[in-house]
Amino acid sequence: MKCKLPWRAHNPTGWAETVGRARLTPLGEWALLRLLDAQWVAGSISESAGEVLGLLTYLGLDRRRAREVGVVGLVSGFFPVVPDDPSRRQNLEILAERARAASRAQSLSERNQRAAQMRWQSE
Repeated sequence: MKCKLPWRAHNPTGWAETVGRARLTPLGEWALLRLLDAQWVAGSISESAGEVLGLLTYLGLDRRRAREVGVVGLVSGFFPVVPDDPSRRQNLEILAERARAASRAQSLSERNQRAAQMRWQSE
């Protein structure tokens, strides 16, 4: 059974380290956060710069500002190409956290199903 992923936890300490290391502008931080959220939902983002710009445009960033932020460099710096699928990119930290969250959600779902079955059988 496939479980819906819970919301993505935001770690302010880890985020401050990431932003400080990358020397991002506030707009760059916003773009990175939106791309991380997009990967959380979809599992990966496109390798195509045009598709990434399109995604950020859809999320509210115009193309001129995207160029100012240096979205292409932002993506290549934080989202390495997936070895099995060179058309996709993934942030490795989000990938690991997403796998842990899916595992937790699955085990919680199974535990709740067992508890529900026990309630039904005892009645």
